[in-house]
Amino acid sequence: PLRNQNNLMVLRNTVVVKLNLVKNNSTGAVTATGVNVQTTRENCTNFNLKASRDIIITAGAYNTPKILLLSGVGRSVDLAPFNIPQKINRPVGLNYHNHAFSLHFFTTTASAAEIQDSQNEIGLLVSQATAYIDQRNGPFAYVGNMMFGAFINTNDPTINPNSFPNLQWSFYLFDYRQSQLDDILIKKFGIKNETAQQIIAANQNSKILMVYNILLNPKSRGIVRLNEVDPVNNPARIYANYFTDPTGYDRTTLIQGIAKLKQLFSTSNMTSVNASLLKLNITECDTITYDTDDYWTCYFKYYVQNLWHPCGKKK
Repeated sequence: PLRNQNNLMVLRNTVVVKLNLVKNNSTGAVTATGVNVQTTRENCTNFNLKASRDIIITAGAYNTPKILLLSGVGRSVDLAPFNIPQKINRPVGLNYHNHAFSLHFFTTTASAAEIQDSQNEIGLLVSQATAYIDQRNGPFAYVGNMMFGAFINTNDPTINPNSFPNLQWSFYLFDYRQSQLDDILIKKFGIKNETAQQIIAANQNSKILMVYNILLNPKSRGIVRLNEVDPVNNPARIYANYFTDPTGYDRTTLIQGIAKLKQLFSTSNMTSVNASLLKLNITECDTITYDTDDYWTCYFKYYVQNLWHPCGKKK
């Protein structure tokens, strides 16, 4: 119903390029008078919108700094290469951080019933649907693809309400000979094909439990800059700088998480289904002793992703 209000207009296929900033030469104050926008319309590809009051920029953790930098709000070192006059000196684009996570796979033994069900995809679908309807369990009971999750503090094993978790675990179960596993791994989770094929091969003999080992409070900081090639029409450059914290906190915490995962999978419930960590072949890490800190440091170069929670709040 809001679309019919006189004080709201939504422009489709329209992108804000920059703020129009005017500087008062006598006072030095800078005022935003409006925004410059770009559209796909042939008869009006670029125009200005004038603001009578305040302007609110809500373009996200990547495009907000992009708009500000294009407007001349930022450090001179970031603006000078693009010949953008500095209007306001602010540390725009700095202090970028995100939840990095390492990816791990555990194999478990499939039951005789699961092996039999895998021979009949329709029958498997019916049994899974029945399990959900009757008992509210099975893959249809998952939150998205996630089977279950946990928050832990690797430095404080007690249940202490004042001890905030430093890691989060998300678990995703793939059935024995999971159908369309290649599409799930490659298209949904962004895993490289050569890695996906190793997991698919293991899935021919066992179920797979995929674990996100997520760093909750990263100390490393990155930066968001303008794109050197056509900064207006290209996405901003994102330099995540994972694991650059000089204290080594981020790397150490993820490695602690791997140790805790192995401890979890060594419990009697997990050993009863022969749960074991799947060793992925990484040519660049083959010369390093497996399951050492140096090995996992190498592993992180190839099996760390981010959890789509970018931010850059002021220090």
